[in-house]
Amino acid sequence: MSKATRDFQWKDKDDADRRSLLQVALDVHMDVTGSCDRASAEHDSDVRLLKLAIETWEPSSFARHRPFDDAVKALIRRALDEARP
Repeated sequence: MSKATRDFQWKDKDDADRRSLLQVALDVHMDVTGSCDRASAEHDSDVRLLKLAIETWEPSSFARHRPFDDAVKALIRRALDEARP
């Protein structure tokens, strides 16, 4: 994850409130499916974070890590696809 994404993700957050990109993607998915009932501002903030993560994505320099990185990126894209109205 790029520094810009990390800074946006963790801005004004205590350690207990920090979520991974995977958790953010899951929260967006749960919003869309109705499994979670969060405020729209929280949802919109998470969607912006996921978009920033994709825009600033830096692939791993280790070839053996790329399949996992690609899977995480695909999951983020899927969450963003679901979030589109």
